[in-house]
Amino acid sequence: MWLQEVGAPLNHLTEDQAPGFCEGTVRAAADSDALWGVTWWCSHDVERRLADFPDLEHSLGLIGADGAVKPIGRRFAELAAELRHRPRPSPRTEAVVVPVGADDVPVSRAELSPGGGVFETWMDRARAGARPALVTSATAGDPAALRARGVERLVHAEPTGRTFYSSVADDEVLDRMAAHADR
Repeated sequence: MWLQEVGAPLNHLTEDQAPGFCEGTVRAAADSDALWGVTWWCSHDVERRLADFPDLEHSLGLIGADGAVKPIGRRFAELAAELRHRPRPSPRTEAVVVPVGADDVPVSRAELSPGGGVFETWMDRARAGARPALVTSATAGDPAALRARGVERLVHAEPTGRTFYSSVADDEVLDRMAAHADR
């Protein structure tokens, strides 16, 4: 797994919160035994003279437009050095089931987004201290596949009935991410 284009938008986080958000995000990704790498979005802040970029693009970098490494860049480098040779994480023994159709595509993208049943069930389990995985309903019906992944317990989400998909760029979602960065 390669986590790409993850970042800390300073229109929703303060500069002081950004290194902590970076650390929390990278450590969460490193808890997957499938993690190959993380690409931060982006390496450098976009210069303000390039005014046709959205405002958040001017502050997403690990390195400022002036070439100086920012505190978030230092934290990212420290984490990369620390986690590069991390021990393999233990298997996730619990999994939240993602309902899929016959074509193995999720039945509802809205249920996977913030406010949707699958998303909220996974978040509730994570906040309770569990390390839930995600499995499709097809995988949930295959005992051999579950054993191979170490999954011993399945959690089925209650559908919310939402009919729309909300993007991670939604202000509500970014506000919730910022609130979690303070923890």
